[in-house]
Amino acid sequence: MRQMLKPLGTLWAVVLVAAGGGCARGKDTPEHAYAAFVRAVQKDEEKTAFAALSEPTRQALTEQARAISQGSGGAISPDPAKLAVVGARPAPTHVETVSNDGQRAVLKVTAPDLTAEVTLVKESDGWHVALPAPLHKR
Repeated sequence: MRQMLKPLGTLWAVVLVAAGGGCARGKDTPEHAYAAFVRAVQKDEEKTAFAALSEPTRQALTEQARAISQGSGGAISPDPAKLAVVGARPAPTHVETVSNDGQRAVLKVTAPDLTAEVTLVKESDGWHVALPAPLHKR
């Protein structure tokens, strides 16, 4: 079961490298949504972190949580919100907007040993973190 969770830890290391990154432009920005998501993950606020994810990401995590729970014989909770806070929480160093067309934004996030891009999408209630497509295919 630990092997099933290991890819999630790596994924969250990428997503969380800019924890606490700048968001001075207002509340309805990709930067603000990303910072709020990271704060929720760091505080183990599972439901808040899960709500900060895009709808396709929430669906993918729901499916993955169900599969993990079934694979564990029910020993692991099928609650997808618990997967939203799994993983490392590296110290942030920098975040910058690479692109933002008003519906999709890409942030470049940097930590001491990692640089990655994080995608956010605008949904009816604001910006949400969208995890990479391979997660959605599982």
